Amino acid sequence: MKRITVNLPDELDHRLRQDAAANDVTVSQLIREAIESYLANAPAEHIDQPR
Repeated sequence: MKRITVNLPDELDHRLRQDAAANDVTVSQLIREAIESYLANAPAEHIDQPR
């Protein structure tokens, strides 16, 4: 598993931590699930383009 660093605005961090605690999951798990959901629903042209 890879480790990454992401900068979040304070309010988003606060909401993320509240949601993770309310659902008894880690922040990392919540972020992984959100990214998986995003990628599953993103149009292929958004995913396949090199940066």
